[in-house]
Amino acid sequence: MVYRVVYGGLVLALAVVVSATASTPTAGAPVVPESGAGRPPTQQQADSLPQSMFGFEVGEERRYILGPPEALLEGERYEWIIRLADISLNRGRLFAAFDLAYDARWFGSLTLSTVFGRSLRARVIVNADGFPGVVTVNEQMNDTVVTTGYTLQENETYKMTIKWPENEYTFNIPIASHRNLDLDTQRGLYLFANGSDLLGAQLSSSMDTIFANPGLLSLALPWPFPEDGWEREFLGFSPPDGMLRYPSGELLRTLQNRGVARQRHFTRLRLRLGFLEEVEIGGRTVEAFKLEVRGPFREAYVDRLGRVVLLEHDAYNRGRLRHIRILWPSEY
Repeated sequence: MVYRVVYGGLVLALAVVVSATASTPTAGAPVVPESGAGRPPTQQQADSLPQSMFGFEVGEERRYILGPPEALLEGERYEWIIRLADISLNRGRLFAAFDLAYDARWFGSLTLSTVFGRSLRARVIVNADGFPGVVTVNEQMNDTVVTTGYTLQENETYKMTIKWPENEYTFNIPIASHRNLDLDTQRGLYLFANGSDLLGAQLSSSMDTIFANPGLLSLALPWPFPEDGWEREFLGFSPPDGMLRYPSGELLRTLQNRGVARQRHFTRLRLRLGFLEEVEIGGRTVEAFKLEVRGPFREAYVDRLGRVVLLEHDAYNRGRLRHIRILWPSEY
């Protein structure tokens, strides 16, 4: 059976250049490579590497924008980018390096004459099961570059590092438990924010909005899609807001409390792949599988190529439900 869901409006986006730098893994997690580092592969190894993972071709970029236009003030813009930058082989295991970008512009709550903006860049390295080994987020603040990084360790923790030019802070974030999590094989953990920041009138200046990128859901989906449906419950890794601000005493105490830090970084998520439907997005009608997403997101749609083309949200603004939709190349 084919259903039809219509989302009107076409939003043009400004082009964004993605520039991210991978963090250097610590000695405690040798199975996670730094993309582009170490001994170069032999010609035979390079020829044997796949040119696609998780439905992404190497170099493929997907862009998303918050909508519909009626739910935003004129001039507001929130955009996400995900790009498969590289596929590498380390100790017989495949790894994928993704570049992420988030760019936002919004108006002050007291006056529309004040415009705020924020740009974040990230490099994420995951294994063939989508398990994140290295996550690095950079933000340019005036003349200062602030970096927040997470590197998987062998003792079931992530080493978190906050780097300012004058100071560096390091914490160990214990990984939460889950029945479908296997730390020995590194399966069952995926990078994705639950979208709580999208509930407000503005997205605010929270770091985890970069991880609300719908393209990250593709890393948790089976590929190719099974014909008889699919459902999975897993652990979501969603670094919380405020990590790029200069660490306050309260934040430092939170990160030093291992129980609270674990609770702030991980959440339980469930995905269920449904039937094929027809969805109109950005003036195009596409066939896509309905994907139920537990949490603030109501549901998503994934096309036959594995692209998440629409992510619906429970947040109302200006009387309209919000969604994040894919931008077609003609809209760049």
